[in-house]
Amino acid sequence: MADSARSLVNVYKAGFDELGLPYDPKMASVYMHMSLDQTAKLVGIHDEKDYARFAYKIVEALDYPENLEAIDFFPESVPVMKNLHAAGKKLSIVSGNTEGHIRRILKTKGIESLFGGVVGSSSNRRPKPYPDPLLAAMALYPDIAPGETVYVGDSLQDLEAAEAAGIEGILIDRQGEHPEEDYEKISSLLELLGEKTALITPHN
Repeated sequence: MADSARSLVNVYKAGFDELGLPYDPKMASVYMHMSLDQTAKLVGIHDEKDYARFAYKIVEALDYPENLEAIDFFPESVPVMKNLHAAGKKLSIVSGNTEGHIRRILKTKGIESLFGGVVGSSSNRRPKPYPDPLLAAMALYPDIAPGETVYVGDSLQDLEAAEAAGIEGILIDRQGEHPEEDYEKISSLLELLGEKTALITPHN
């Protein structure tokens, strides 16, 4: 739904700088599709105290005004969400970011009211690709059966989480980066119009 790649370059830099680690800005596009725990392991952060500092700084940097302003919504995102909401679809966001951060983004765009729920990262819940975040979102809608629920994500771990949760998953692959994958794919959120959609997610 939103392209946070430009914002995350500086967000991850803040975390790496906190520990004095070398940082390659080009890797932000890789880290953004991982949990913070996965990123930390990838770059060799194993000490619990170092991880806590790393994670805290990244979460803090997400909400720096300049980083919030650098988040770009794809052109079709808001119109599609408004259309789905008007059609009576129940929309939630499931993300690896914190709930507070997600709500700040939605508020800046004036679309927070379109979403019945926001499920962000939690220390009490396993992250994607585990199904836990999706199951938490689905619990907000007890009257909607799993067979009527669709999860849209832009990474393979999103689709793995959907499969683990027993719901349909759709991969939004704007650049055609995953031609070999058998998952149902779309290249634009516009393709969702007319579909049964209960859960919509941005990246991570």
